[in-house]
Amino acid sequence: MTELTASMLPEAAQLFTRVFNNEPWNDSWTQEQSLERLTDIFNTPHYAGAAHFENGKMIGLIMGRGEVYFDAMHFQVIEFCVDTEMQGRGIGRKMLADFSKLLKDKGVAYIHLITMRDARTEGFYAKNGFSTDEGMCHMTAKL
Repeated sequence: MTELTASMLPEAAQLFTRVFNNEPWNDSWTQEQSLERLTDIFNTPHYAGAAHFENGKMIGLIMGRGEVYFDAMHFQVIEFCVDTEMQGRGIGRKMLADFSKLLKDKGVAYIHLITMRDARTEGFYAKNGFSTDEGMCHMTAKL
């Protein structure tokens, strides 16, 4: 796992677009939108991100931001994906474990994220130590 730097953002955007335009999300990201989103995350205060490469090709990324809370430093994973063709091989599990250790070493006490309600997505995070926070709810409003 390698720190995800600004020079890697175009390749990260290609990966992001491929993954999230496929199952189970079926989004409609353009390359330009993906690059803008990942650049925005990269420029966020307390940013941290990492990429996983195989044979010189980026096949996984994880990005987010630290958040100062009254009790401890928290970290919000904003984007995390593994190339669709490489999923199911333990890459995501290893990336999440390595990234969690890196964050813990930096003083982060909690990681949180928002994901789609789907057996694949929720199941993955549940197997990796995450649980649904019954005391919170995610709300949206269309403007």
